[in-house]
Amino acid sequence: MSDLLKAEFYKMFRTKMLWGLLAFAAVMGNLMILDGNLPGTAREFLDAFVYNMPLLYFLLIIFGAMFIGTEFDNRTLQSYLTAGHKRGTVLAAKSISYFAACLVILFIPLFGDLLLGIAVWGNNGNGSAGTARTMFLALYMILAMGSLILLLGFAFQDTGRTLTVPLILYFLMIFFMNGDSAQIIARYLPMGQLRLLALHQMEGIYVQTLVSDSLWIAGGCIGAYGFFVHSDLK
Repeated sequence: MSDLLKAEFYKMFRTKMLWGLLAFAAVMGNLMILDGNLPGTAREFLDAFVYNMPLLYFLLIIFGAMFIGTEFDNRTLQSYLTAGHKRGTVLAAKSISYFAACLVILFIPLFGDLLLGIAVWGNNGNGSAGTARTMFLALYMILAMGSLILLLGFAFQDTGRTLTVPLILYFLMIFFMNGDSAQIIARYLPMGQLRLLALHQMEGIYVQTLVSDSLWIAGGCIGAYGFFVHSDLK
């Protein structure tokens, strides 16, 4: 397991796409802030970035297609099995490294904005307890968003469909989040939960959100395991 993790993290950190997507997320997330009311405190600056994070979900989709789907196309995962590693171990290593990549792409820019906001505006309007809760929930929601890509990557086991189908679902989720039932749907979609978090509309649904995201993560991992274990890799 440790050798697989080292190999996966080595590949991940050596992938130029990861750092390109990180830079894109940081730049675009902050440029989109300029499209609305400019923040006046560090907390408003943080909330503005969180509000835009659902639109950056496609970055996780792109990386997932390349990091998971391409591994099947190149027969990298098959080579792990040929070397004697168990499928569950291979899946665990790939899942941990992919979730870590999701946090690099979206959470690091968020943390950077937190530090930048404090540097510019000080700690005014940036209560430590509320900020810590926002950061934790955002992190958990990012993992929940990534779990869908993990599931579909191991379900389709190629680059094309792992990219195309999640992108279709991404646009559908954006559509439903702007519909008449947006408030209800947002409670169960990690993308929508980020919007509620940014708008301070999470009061009373924190436990529900954690349970919902835990189900997303568990369902994604269990589903990916089921597809991988029962797949006929040639």
